[in-house]
Amino acid sequence: MAGLKLIELVLDAAATLSIGRNVNVARGASDSVRKAWNEAAPNLTELSDGQRFHLLFQDAVENILTTIAGKDNPSELETGARLIIFIDDLDRCEESVAVTLLESIKLYLGSRRCVFVLGLDDTALLGTLSRHWQDRSEDDNRDYLDKLFQATLAIPQPNRTAVKTEIAKQLRQHKINSTTARQCTEDITNLLEPNPRKLKNFTNSLCAAWELGLGHGWKVDDTDLLRKLILFQYLRLNHRPVWRLLERQPQTLKLLHRTITGASETEPLDMKGLKLPDQRLAQEMFSRAFAHVLQDTVESTLRGTPSSLESRHRNMELEQAVNLFIDRLDRKRSDETFKTLFEAVFDKDDILDSHFLSLPDPESTSTSTL
Repeated sequence: MAGLKLIELVLDAAATLSIGRNVNVARGASDSVRKAWNEAAPNLTELSDGQRFHLLFQDAVENILTTIAGKDNPSELETGARLIIFIDDLDRCEESVAVTLLESIKLYLGSRRCVFVLGLDDTALLGTLSRHWQDRSEDDNRDYLDKLFQATLAIPQPNRTAVKTEIAKQLRQHKINSTTARQCTEDITNLLEPNPRKLKNFTNSLCAAWELGLGHGWKVDDTDLLRKLILFQYLRLNHRPVWRLLERQPQTLKLLHRTITGASETEPLDMKGLKLPDQRLAQEMFSRAFAHVLQDTVESTLRGTPSSLESRHRNMELEQAVNLFIDRLDRKRSDETFKTLFEAVFDKDDILDSHFLSLPDPESTSTSTL
């Protein structure tokens, strides 16, 4: 009954938003079920509670669909009429909630006119089930999901051309000319993993920072400046320690340039507040952050000795190990792209614009440039 009441509220809210006025197309469905239950119709008295529930729920769904379709009787409904309930991001729910929801949905699967469509990461959901039912194997949990879902559709990787089109469109909406937008779209697409949510978040954050900069003296057609801002947005999201060091000591940008480009200078730089030992330590921090793309080393596995990384993966479930490996490849590819772009757009004598690291000073009327 609680489930039916919830469906009533959801349907009425959706219809109200769609039509533009307050409507109650579903209200009363649960009352009808309650009435039928209390009357204990003769054809139901011999059925179990589970069977009775399925029949009553199916009647309620048909009554709702009849009302929405403007029909007089459920028999007038078209063959394909369905009540479709969409549940998105199930794997992001609290684990106990996700399991409870799956167990509850099982009660509704007998209704031919009610369809559930769930959006989820099956790997994450399997992890949830394994933690909830610790005495079950992974195969048992897969069988559980296979029996629950009648069809599974895997969402493919986003189309690269479509991604570029959307990024360029977003950039142009923020006063960025077509030439600059094309170049920066290419940079963003190459720099980030093909995850629509992360690409959208990155582009929105970039445009917000760009708008702030435009309000404090940046030139709208400065392609190099925007490309540099892209790299700093990447550092903020994916290399937080590097970002924090630059935020506290902006002059260490020269040391980051040394590290990224592999420059061989060993002489201390003229950096206020940072003597040679501090400079070496800062450069060591940068080297550690990008060690996996700065060194061209031969994996120990090629010499016949398993690496510590390989040994670590052997102790994991295969699914988890593959996910970590993919994440590692994505991060390495992104950092390699960052290295290439950094070498292309930054010079060793560049001075860091403070607006790259914090909100502009409202009293400032001009900005320094890179």
